[in-house]
Amino acid sequence: MNDFTKNSVIPTLKSFIKKSKRFILFALNPASAINSQTNYKWYLYLIFPSFGWMLFFMQTGLDRAMEYYVSAGSIIGISLLGFAAGYVTVGLVSYFVLQIMKASKIEIEYSNVAVCIAMSHTYMIFSLVLGFVYRIFGTGSSAAFGVAGLLCTLLPIYSGIRTLGGKNAYFAPLVTTVIGFFMLCMWGAIMLIEL
Repeated sequence: MNDFTKNSVIPTLKSFIKKSKRFILFALNPASAINSQTNYKWYLYLIFPSFGWMLFFMQTGLDRAMEYYVSAGSIIGISLLGFAAGYVTVGLVSYFVLQIMKASKIEIEYSNVAVCIAMSHTYMIFSLVLGFVYRIFGTGSSAAFGVAGLLCTLLPIYSGIRTLGGKNAYFAPLVTTVIGFFMLCMWGAIMLIEL
């Protein structure tokens, strides 16, 4: 192994593996970000749920195309709108949860809340990818896989909020229900847009 390979490729590969491992651990257990003392670059993590929202609205566009003629531009447009809406919605939901935490005398950084909620979308993305597989065989719909994915997303969000809520048994279910309602309302609002 020459000096170039030893000094540049191996450290880069180790760094990539370390970052990938952290990402996978967060994807499987997003609530771990809540207990972490790390200050995350939350604005980069919000790209992850944005991708999930984009997949959902892409499937919605494809569903519309099966019912009646929809241009490729419309499908791309609604997908991009979903990406932007996912970024903004998850950012706002994270801020909303942070304010509830502060009102409840729970100290936490915005970045930890945003990363927990963003990485909770792993389950939604998995559900939507499964929806694309079903689409290949001509069955399933974006609504079924999207709503199932959103409901799966709420479980790790609930887990993180419950960790912070401590002994209050009603805190996590109420906050998680409001989050789910807000996200479904945002989805519904975008579904009404005809591009």
